[in-house]
Amino acid sequence: RNTYDLYRLLRDQLVETNQWEVYNTIDRPVVPIVASMEKYGTPVDMPAVLRSYREHVTIVAGLRAAVLEHYGFDIRTRKNVRALIKSQTGYDPGTTDKRILSLNPAGYIDLILEHSAYKTRGNNFLKALIMRWVAAGKPDDFRIYPRFNQASKDQDEGAAAPKTGRFSSADPNMQNQPVELRDIYVPPDGYEFFAADYGAVELRVAAWLSQDPQMLAGLSEGRDLHSEFREYIHQVTGKDVGRKSAKEGNFEQLFGGGADTLQKLLAKKRSFLDIEGCQAIV
Repeated sequence: RNTYDLYRLLRDQLVETNQWEVYNTIDRPVVPIVASMEKYGTPVDMPAVLRSYREHVTIVAGLRAAVLEHYGFDIRTRKNVRALIKSQTGYDPGTTDKRILSLNPAGYIDLILEHSAYKTRGNNFLKALIMRWVAAGKPDDFRIYPRFNQASKDQDEGAAAPKTGRFSSADPNMQNQPVELRDIYVPPDGYEFFAADYGAVELRVAAWLSQDPQMLAGLSEGRDLHSEFREYIHQVTGKDVGRKSAKEGNFEQLFGGGADTLQKLLAKKRSFLDIEGCQAIV
């Protein structure tokens, strides 16, 4: 009865604010799809997970040994990472945040960042899946059963959903799976995965709101503005940072970023440009 009363209240509010059609034609039809995703779970290719985890462990050990041999520091701890940087630069960076460390173009920083990336993927994603698999009794058909939410608050976890209202998931979070590891998730026998996506929807909204003639012309001609930004960065810096990073750069600008955020983004891809050059791109 409480649910029905709430439905009547919210339905009237949606009608009054001209959102009923959006709910009825876009949001509500997705509910049974999401429910089935939660019920049946996502199969995981555990042999691939085990192979990838062994590779990550080997690479992490190799990078650690290389840094120890050449610089005399074991970078398995943050304290030693800072000590290594101090030995090379004369100052303690005070942090091991990769967004800060990546601004340093030195070769040993490349090793530190690679070590951090492989260690994070290995522990936070691969090892976590292995632990779930072992706890489940090592089944041949192993699946994970994430919870999917939209603009809601999980009382058990005490964590709010993204403020943007975007689709989110938990236990585990499927939205933050690294691109390098996504092949470990496989469709059940007799099924296939497919992807459906709005093409550059954020840029289309930005073009409509701003009425920027160049953006409108580019989109109407079917050009890929993310790829064009990628090519422009390539021309300016001499380094191809990839479409994904160019896309992140466009989003940074849409959501209030500036030259400093672009500089950090490029540095993460080991492409370096002074703040004046980044400002020129912006």
